[in-house]
Amino acid sequence: MSRRSLLRRGAGAAAGVVAAGAAAVYLFGDPTRDPVAWSRKIADVDVYNSDGPDVVVADGRCHVGAGHYYKETAALHTFDVATGKPLWKVSLNAAWAREARFTVVGGTVLALTGDPADKGGQVQAFDAATGERRWGKSVSYGAMGLDVHRPSGLLITREDGHVTGIDPRTGDERWATDVYDATSILAGDLIVCSDGTALLGKTGKELWTRSGFEPLGDSARALGEGLLCYETGRTVPVDLVCRKADTGEVMWRSPFQATKPDAFVVGALQPLDELVSGTTVFLPLAAGSRRKPTALNGLTGGQAWTYGSTYEEVGLEAARATTSVTGGFVLSTGSGLVCLAADDGRQRWHADTRQVQATGTYALLYRKEQARVFQHWTSVRIVGAGNGRTLWTGEFDGAAVSEPAASGDLVVVLDAGGTVWAVRV
Repeated sequence: MSRRSLLRRGAGAAAGVVAAGAAAVYLFGDPTRDPVAWSRKIADVDVYNSDGPDVVVADGRCHVGAGHYYKETAALHTFDVATGKPLWKVSLNAAWAREARFTVVGGTVLALTGDPADKGGQVQAFDAATGERRWGKSVSYGAMGLDVHRPSGLLITREDGHVTGIDPRTGDERWATDVYDATSILAGDLIVCSDGTALLGKTGKELWTRSGFEPLGDSARALGEGLLCYETGRTVPVDLVCRKADTGEVMWRSPFQATKPDAFVVGALQPLDELVSGTTVFLPLAAGSRRKPTALNGLTGGQAWTYGSTYEEVGLEAARATTSVTGGFVLSTGSGLVCLAADDGRQRWHADTRQVQATGTYALLYRKEQARVFQHWTSVRIVGAGNGRTLWTGEFDGAAVSEPAASGDLVVVLDAGGTVWAVRV
């Protein structure tokens, strides 16, 4: 961050310098509680081209991925999340995979690196506390991914008609199941395969099979006793369907998207987590007879509330027009962002910016700015998701900032200049 940048919290007149040698000046209201808890400069980051995650916070530790997908510079840095003290660093001597970078499960960090020639890659496991390497496993291009079945804690791999559950600590195979099509997505206790088969993630046992059930995209979600997923629509290209998780029987169905998603683009359909808050499901797009953004009761499929008069009035700007936050949804409209309560659709707050990311009970509002051709920075405002109250504002080097990670009253981000920031909110 340049010396002209300000990091601000509240109203005050005191000034200080951020730790760890970062060139930044900030103002704060309480001299005993700096707005920047700590910052660390790391080398060779690429938040512009990263598919993430770049920062993961778990068990009191902050793990950061550095390096690129197109050259062999991938590395992991781990810090104490409360103090910023460096705990360990590992150079992977490879390029990151495009599908994912790393994830944390239990006390293990799983990293996925790829071969620039697209011949495959390798999963490597490290002790989250010490960085000690536990195991490594080569994977083919078709099996690339870091999908962890969170209820069981198993790493799920798919290849050549096999779905396998692997212990992330030891690398040992816990179960393997043959299916017609190993393409699958995780949802609650289940692993849903594209051939219509649902497996129990803990054991790999087949729970049910439904002919004609072919989930679309790479997203599914448990919702109450149901399973929410995208399927080929009856009257539009994509329906949103909720099925009974224990039988696969349809509970309710709604038109979701009137345009056909690109089958060759990963993430062409919006992740379902962005459409669900509690038991409310938000449908931001026009499809079928729906003429305004509509919220459904996710347990029954019945309409809960609508927003605005028409889609034209709301002025939705993109296919992915909503982000889920705790107890609500942030909707991108022609006049900026509006946060709606999940239970009744009442407006919580409004902001005149266009970009938002959420983590826990916080929403980060972004504005990219440019002074000259090569001088870019990103202004960030952190607000409470429930009331929109500004908790912190600041500016970061470059036109991109990583997705945030939260731990208590700390929010951690990585800027394009290679500095990890932990700010107090």
